[in-house]
Amino acid sequence: MLPAIVAMLAALVPSGRAHAQRLLVPHDRPRGLVALVDVRAGALVTPDWIDVQATAWPPPSASSLVAAERVRDEVWVAASGWIYRYSTETRGFLGNLHFDAPVRSIEAQSRQVVVTTGDFLETLDFDGTPTGRIEVDGAGDTLELRDTMLVAVREETRIDRYTLAGRRIGVFAGPEIPSTFGVLSNPRQLALRANGNVLVCGDVRVYEFTPDGTFVAEYDVGPFEGGVAETVTGRLFVSLGDGVALHDSATGATTRVGGLEFGQGRKVGVLDSGLGPVLGPGEPSSDTTCPGARNSTGFAARAGVLGSGETRDRLFGVFGDRLPPGAVVVVAAGRSPGATVLDAGTLCIERDAIQFVPGPVLAADDAGRIVAPVLRGTSSTMLLLPGSTWHFQLVYRDGASVRLSDAVRVTFAE
Repeated sequence: MLPAIVAMLAALVPSGRAHAQRLLVPHDRPRGLVALVDVRAGALVTPDWIDVQATAWPPPSASSLVAAERVRDEVWVAASGWIYRYSTETRGFLGNLHFDAPVRSIEAQSRQVVVTTGDFLETLDFDGTPTGRIEVDGAGDTLELRDTMLVAVREETRIDRYTLAGRRIGVFAGPEIPSTFGVLSNPRQLALRANGNVLVCGDVRVYEFTPDGTFVAEYDVGPFEGGVAETVTGRLFVSLGDGVALHDSATGATTRVGGLEFGQGRKVGVLDSGLGPVLGPGEPSSDTTCPGARNSTGFAARAGVLGSGETRDRLFGVFGDRLPPGAVVVVAAGRSPGATVLDAGTLCIERDAIQFVPGPVLAADDAGRIVAPVLRGTSSTMLLLPGSTWHFQLVYRDGASVRLSDAVRVTFAE
């Protein structure tokens, strides 16, 4: 069926544990998109994880995207006076919400969603139903903290504390603080650290405060900070005016992980925390080892991993997407990487090391996806030992042609 090409697959699987902390960064090059960044690997997974400009209604301008936030099983994207809602599983457009003023941020709190505009805070149920309005002029972002809510008041360079119901309690921090400049620099995004401290991203610095508002430190990450999130390794992921970066606050070292198009000072949203080992269907791994060949869908098919890279969990599989609907697919696997260029694409697994994942013949569904279980409870189609590294790649039919997908690498743990 596809034997000749099957001997050319390459792969990729999440190295180490299958933990994956993914962050969302809106950007506008070449159009209005939301990028998905896996900070565990320090790599940009895909710039067009959600193609907002092509799918949202009414279509936003590319430059109007300012924030993306996970709200339960959805991703909400803010652009001008609209919020566009997408499914986290399919990334399909679900609908929109309209506001009387341009939206600046979205925060999914424990009991409500707070939408910040320059004129007010709007509270909503998780289904998008408005539940109230809090008059705050010049707000930029909010953060739930110990049963209260912090509100960054951008125009007055300070952070206020409110009850979750919207009653102002007092000033949390600013405008004067014991820092290099002596004042907060236009606080744009608020985020929590694992130790409970609060991160404040301003125009020229990232600041850290204790939960009671005591100043801890400031971090000079780069030009025009706009968004911040702490990673599972303790580094700060920051959206700059000229790219995105990881900053080690202990050493002061900043490492760029994305170019100009992924910065633009926009807010950073968290898709998942990276604290669990399980990926869901269709969620790409960052450990792609080589690119696939473009097919009739206009994209290269992707291989990725499902479940856990810890063998004791007995839950692991390979998925594929961006396949031609109905395409017949086999999953190639091997311990040794390769880079053999063929008409079908690049075979990313050493020819002599290739084997195929046993199981029934796979055919892509109408959305161009397949799932191939490898470990599931007592069932196992391959021997995957802790400490071993495997590469996976898809070989599939695209009309009369055979094509190769991206390859992915996984190192298994106990």
